[in-house]
Amino acid sequence: MAFKLADAASWMSFGVAAAASVLLAAARASRPARAVVGARKWHTRSTYLPKLQRIVAAGPAHLQLLFDFDRTCTTYESESAYGVIEEGQPQEFRDAARRMYEYYHAIEVDPHMSIAEKIPHMKEWYERAHELFVAGRVAEGTIKKAADIAKVRLRPEFVEILALAEPANVPVVIFSAGIANVIEELLRKYLPGGRVPSNVHVVSNRMVFAPDGELSGWDADLIHMYNKNESHLRGSAIHSELCARRNVVLAGDSTGDATMADGLPHETVLKVGIVNTKPDVYLHRYLELYDAAIVDADGMQPLLDVVRAVLAAPAPTAATQAPG
Repeated sequence: MAFKLADAASWMSFGVAAAASVLLAAARASRPARAVVGARKWHTRSTYLPKLQRIVAAGPAHLQLLFDFDRTCTTYESESAYGVIEEGQPQEFRDAARRMYEYYHAIEVDPHMSIAEKIPHMKEWYERAHELFVAGRVAEGTIKKAADIAKVRLRPEFVEILALAEPANVPVVIFSAGIANVIEELLRKYLPGGRVPSNVHVVSNRMVFAPDGELSGWDADLIHMYNKNESHLRGSAIHSELCARRNVVLAGDSTGDATMADGLPHETVLKVGIVNTKPDVYLHRYLELYDAAIVDADGMQPLLDVVRAVLAAPAPTAATQAPG
């Protein structure tokens, strides 16, 4: 089951040694020899502990957080970023989007096709979907209206992670194959203060609007579920900062999310997969791709505990400095 840690104030008083020891003991207690599904929500591989030790020892100054959005930062029952916009469109638009989903999603989850075989189909899906949005003359004002009535709920632990990361100045990259404009509006809606924190960077497909507010196109850098990785950030405003942050805590809910940190140099990437559904079917596969897995459609408490431990760690001294 998911381990429980002390609150943030208590963590700050522990220091790195105590924080790490509690986490490591809890992880050992929950580590399965193989993926056995039961009441437990937290499963780890042998790679988890040494990676956690290195990241905690290096401390928050070397940390970046890299999260998928749909059904990772949000609960499993939440609408996707595309679904938020589609819901408010005319029936003809929604029918066309549904037909595309039924055709291409079957390819996306086909166990007999390799990712390399799926990629051309996924690219075609996104291109056709983007053409549908432009042809449908989606208006910029639609985004806020759609977000206001969207069936979306942020996982409470994700909100707490953002609250902890901002004062620590730890960059949080939300990497999504969804729609950047929608994600940012949802964050403004649900986060305290109605704003996106300055340390949070949304990297996703972005709508481009004409002066009259009508959708005219999309950012040229198309991001789908199998090509989203940090290579998209080369040349961006945050590229140099992320390169200097050698350790990554990554979280995602799909097999494609496990490679989001690819494309930039890193020392340690701790990968946490979220298994939203059918753990008897998918947990084994997730534990091949991720260092740990959370079986929970609504929460991510173990991930919050990991982030707390790293953020509570004092700056390493010369004697304890992790090798770079």
